[in-house]
Amino acid sequence: MTGRTRGRCWTRFSTRASNSSRCAAVFPCELPKGSACRHDTIDSMASCYPTAACDSEAGVDGTIAVRSDGKGGRQARLLRRRVFRVDRRESRAWREHSMNTLAFFPWFSIAEPKTFGQFDLIPYDRDRKPGGVGPQLQSVVDAITRPYVYQGDYPIRTAALLKVGDGEVTRHLSEDDVSTAFAFAELLACAGLAGREFFSVAGILYSNRDAFRLSIQHFQRTDGPTTVVTRRRDGSTKTLYDDAVYRVHKPKYVECSDAIDEPLLEALLSAQAKLEDGRWAEIYEAVFSFNLANTDGDLFSKEMEVVLTISAFERLAGTASGRERDLALAIKDLLIPVADPSLSDCTKLSNAQLQRALRKGQAVREIWIRDMFRLRGHLAHGRTASNYPSIRSINEHLLLASYAFPLVLKRRLTNEGLYSLTKNDNFSVFAFEKLAATDMAVRTEEGQTHPWQRTISDTVFEFPGGLAEEL
Repeated sequence: MTGRTRGRCWTRFSTRASNSSRCAAVFPCELPKGSACRHDTIDSMASCYPTAACDSEAGVDGTIAVRSDGKGGRQARLLRRRVFRVDRRESRAWREHSMNTLAFFPWFSIAEPKTFGQFDLIPYDRDRKPGGVGPQLQSVVDAITRPYVYQGDYPIRTAALLKVGDGEVTRHLSEDDVSTAFAFAELLACAGLAGREFFSVAGILYSNRDAFRLSIQHFQRTDGPTTVVTRRRDGSTKTLYDDAVYRVHKPKYVECSDAIDEPLLEALLSAQAKLEDGRWAEIYEAVFSFNLANTDGDLFSKEMEVVLTISAFERLAGTASGRERDLALAIKDLLIPVADPSLSDCTKLSNAQLQRALRKGQAVREIWIRDMFRLRGHLAHGRTASNYPSIRSINEHLLLASYAFPLVLKRRLTNEGLYSLTKNDNFSVFAFEKLAATDMAVRTEEGQTHPWQRTISDTVFEFPGGLAEEL
């Protein structure tokens, strides 16, 4: 496949290795202006660039690309075509010896270094930080992060670098290190979602999951092309991009504050280290599903976010039966407030379904999760819309769930002996009963206080823990 981009000729070579992985490379061909370009497509490839080396379970068959002279005759080969095999262990050893790695969060930044167990978050500021650690470190990080751009093709100015274990921030990361880094990114994202505030002034304290996307770049030099690996149903594809055209744009929907619930993150890392595999799997899988339901992107519909959210609560509560009653009772016990708040002024109480449930002695939080569970049941079986007469809209359910999940997570970690609820946590649990009994679907005009903010403000003075005096 050939084409022209910005005056350069590009050719893609593909190969299928014995393990069904596919590799492709795009090479810029520097030719005199106006000359034609033709390339041979060959069965297998070993790129001219060290970063394009690929491997598989059985090794790699490779050849060197052929270039045309533009006059119909074939130019002498750069190297005579040759086929070789690379033992996987030797290939990996060479790669670990020759490659460095930079792991970073391009859309999330911090002001000061932070350490969480074996992970260090290091501030990055273009042309300024983290310079001083090594004579070339700043230029290396600047070069690798340059393709990550804001609107208007401007390179990011700030980011957070991730260092795993000992050594330099650019040391080579093994496959196990990479897996460990991505798992940490999920826990960091959850802590970021737990630290956000809804309906804050100008939305400055809001974050979503994709603000904490982790990028891991292996490199040998910073002035060469970039290899991008994408997965397929029949394997994977590696594509080599010249640095003049490779760009990663910040998604328009990504918003991020620097508010991280650090005690929660530390408790999650402690749980990962101390809990047996089965109990940790429940927590981690719940976190993973919750994060997927909070991207704010277009990849998942709101209906699918409801399905993911209920799955997250089921895993976190340890209810494997799939029954509504089991989940409702578990959430009721995990979100017990320090006292029962007054619900007399809550606007949702006029709903007939809610009134009937309250007369049966059900708590508001139990009624809420039952309602969302039934809504999920209609959406999880192939329907794009539900005919269930839900007490709340999908938007209300997702908002309340985004507030409640970190609280349920903290209570689960508390029950495991790994976290202690703070006064703010207890206040949030106390306020949830009132929030779940308030109509959040009302339209507010510009300058008006949203019912969410108004409910939080009123609850501060009702909370028996004395939070109003501290504020």
